[in-house]
Amino acid sequence: MKSFSVIAIIILFASQNNAQSAYEFLGRIPGVPSDACSMRDEQKQKYLNQINLVLKDIQKVISSKKKSVESDIENSKSQIEKNMAEEYGLTNSDVQKLKQKKLSKEEKRAIADKMLREKTGISMDEVKKLKKMSKEGKKAWAEGYSTEQMAIMSSNSDSSKTEEQIKAEKKMVKDKKMFDLVQEQKQILDRIYASDKKYMNRLAELDKEDSTATVILERQREPLLKKLNDVPGPSEEEAKNIQNEIRSYEKIYCNKLTPIYMDILGECLSSLNKFMPDYKRLEEIDDELNKTTLETTKGFTSPGLYQLSAVKSYASLLLNSFKYVNYTFPEHDLQ
Repeated sequence: MKSFSVIAIIILFASQNNAQSAYEFLGRIPGVPSDACSMRDEQKQKYLNQINLVLKDIQKVISSKKKSVESDIENSKSQIEKNMAEEYGLTNSDVQKLKQKKLSKEEKRAIADKMLREKTGISMDEVKKLKKMSKEGKKAWAEGYSTEQMAIMSSNSDSSKTEEQIKAEKKMVKDKKMFDLVQEQKQILDRIYASDKKYMNRLAELDKEDSTATVILERQREPLLKKLNDVPGPSEEEAKNIQNEIRSYEKIYCNKLTPIYMDILGECLSSLNKFMPDYKRLEEIDDELNKTTLETTKGFTSPGLYQLSAVKSYASLLLNSFKYVNYTFPEHDLQ
C-alpha cells in the first residue's frame, strides 16, 4: 500500500511536469526591471539567468511537441497519399510517378489534367482557352459553368441522386467549411499582425532615437576619455571625477531610452495576454483545415504549441532589457 502511494505521487508529479502550459511559463517570467539603469551587475545577471531558464524549458516542450507532430505526419503518409489519390482520381501508378524526381513534361501534364478533371470537370486545354478569353468571355464561361454545376446538383430528387451529384454536394459542403475556416483564420491573423506591426514600428522608432542619442553620448564621452588617456594623465582624484562624469552622461542616455523600451515590452505583454485565446483558436482552425483537406483523423497540430511560441518570443525580448546599459567603467571603479 505504501509503495502504491509513492508510485501515485511520482505519476502525479510527472504529469504536472508534462502538462506545462504557456500560461504556466508566462507565470514564471519576471516582470520588466523597474530600474534597469541602476541595477548591479549581479542583479542583472540573475534576471537574465531567470529568463534564459524559462526559455530553455519552453524550448524543450516546443521541441517535444514538434517531434510529436512530425511523427504523426510520418505515420500518416500512406493514408494521406491514399486519400489524395482517391479525391483526385489517381491510380497507384500515378502516385508512384509523382514520387519520381525525373518525370517528363508530358507525364506531369497528363496527371495534372486527370486531377483537374476529377476535381472540377475541366481539362487543361479548357484552362488554356480560358486564359485567352476576353473579360466578357471569361464572365460568360464562369456563369455557364456555375449553371451547369447547379443543374447537376438539382436535376434529381434526393432519393435518385447519381453518384456524381452526391459527390458534388459533398464537395460543396467541404468547400464551404474550408472557406469559412480560412476566413476566420485570416481575421485572427490580421488582428495579430496589426498588433505586432504597431510595436515593431515603435521599436524601429526607438532605434532611430538611439542612433541620435548615441551620437550625442559619443560627443560628450570622447573628450573625457581623451583626458583620461593623456600623457601625463590626470591625478587619481581627477580620474575618478572624469569617470563619474562619463557615467553621468551614460546614465542620461540609459534613462532616456530604457523606459521607452520597457513601455514597449509592457505593450507586448498586454497583447500577448489578449491574443492567447486567438492562438488557441488558430491551432484549432489549422487542425480542422488539415483534417478536412487531407481527410485524416489527425490534424497534425499539437495543443498549446502556438501559445508556447508566442510566450517564447515575448521572453526573448526581455533579454534586451539592459540594451542601453552601456557603462564604460565598472561600478567598483567609481567608488
